[in-house]
Amino acid sequence: MKKLKGMDNCFRLRVNEYRILYTIVDDVLLIVKIEPRGQVYKK
Repeated sequence: MKKLKGMDNCFRLRVNEYRILYTIVDDVLLIVKIEPRGQVYKK
């Protein structure tokens, strides 16, 4: 688990070849995106 640079309260988690981007709001884990590593950071 690593904090994303330039974003408040956003984190990433590596699971095999996938990246899970998530945030924590009011003690609730909110999954934003689950994609392969090469695609997850593209806008």
